[in-house]
Amino acid sequence: MKNHPDSPHGHFHEAPLLAFTAGAIAGGGVAASRPLAWILGLPPSAPGRMAALTVLILVGGGLLLSVRHLGRPGRMTLAMRRAGRSALSTEVLFASLTVVAALVLAVLPLQETWTKLTWGFASLVASGLLMSLAWVYWIPGQVTWKGVPALAPVPLALLFGITAHAAAALPRSGAAIGCIIALVAIDAIFWIVRCIRIERGRFTGTAAQAESMALRGWIMGARFALLTLFFPVAVDFGEWYAGLALLCLGILVDRFAFYGLAIQQTSESEVAHVETVIRSGVQ
Repeated sequence: MKNHPDSPHGHFHEAPLLAFTAGAIAGGGVAASRPLAWILGLPPSAPGRMAALTVLILVGGGLLLSVRHLGRPGRMTLAMRRAGRSALSTEVLFASLTVVAALVLAVLPLQETWTKLTWGFASLVASGLLMSLAWVYWIPGQVTWKGVPALAPVPLALLFGITAHAAAALPRSGAAIGCIIALVAIDAIFWIVRCIRIERGRFTGTAAQAESMALRGWIMGARFALLTLFFPVAVDFGEWYAGLALLCLGILVDRFAFYGLAIQQTSESEVAHVETVIRSGVQ
């Protein structure tokens, strides 16, 4: 297959986007899942400075790295002016608000009432960030990015968030484990759908990264093993931090697969598909 026109020789140039979306999923998940953690009974409601610092580092760090992809840092300010009308602008706005809320929670000595309200705001804007990730990549012509694959960051983010909160609470929580297993099952279904979409799309579209597509079996297998097999085992044995490490690796592989196994419908791929159908009919 031909490489995507924007990816000459198959070079992977989406590293800044990979870093941003991975950080947004993990950090956004910690903030978005905070109310769910309270419902599950973990961890204590205030002040949660370590959780806030985690959100700040992951989302803020990813946002700074993504500036490289914008070309000029000043473009981020311009992009935010179109929030609500542009998917990218909305994503930048929600990411920035998540960073601001996390910074307030991590630095300022707030009373418990204000801490809960600020965490509620952080959870709200982080949820908006996760949904805007789906909106940004709902692009016509991108076979593997629309539908269920676009929504994949949501269960993955909640999975990371609940695991991070559970790791901070020393007592073993059956409710948290049950929630985690349910999210693992949802994530596995989403991943299987994505794999099927990739395999079918190879025959009707053009791979963005030919080299990555050639290794798709290993990439798909690594992602499935890390998040669907090894991670639940670690959690079941109470190895929460080992589980978080597996989640981090799994999220990075997931984001690499998202960009590296992207397939685009082009006029050339449509013509090639029609020619293949005609030849098969003639035979």
